[in-house]
Amino acid sequence: MQENNMPKRKIIDWSATISEYQNSNVTVEEFCAGLGIHPNTFYKNRKKHQGAETQLVKLPLKTEPIQPQSLLIQAGRFILKIPEGVDQKTLETTLRVLQDIR
Repeated sequence: MQENNMPKRKIIDWSATISEYQNSNVTVEEFCAGLGIHPNTFYKNRKKHQGAETQLVKLPLKTEPIQPQSLLIQAGRFILKIPEGVDQKTLETTLRVLQDIR
């Protein structure tokens, strides 16, 4: 049997790798050398994954107290209204019954 001398491909989480590079304060060449990949591979994958990163958005917080609310669950033709403060055992039993109905 002939041995395969092809180099093995690395599996890289490109989103995490790109983020790591952005926080590294080194050149692409230095960063890629540390990973053992060619800079062209990095550039190609960075371009491919641009826009795929999620961005955090700061949302204003409500400062007024939250009023107790009911939880509404729709399961098929049923709509179940679960009041605030229902005990866990009752909720678990109700959800099991709903699961069995489907």
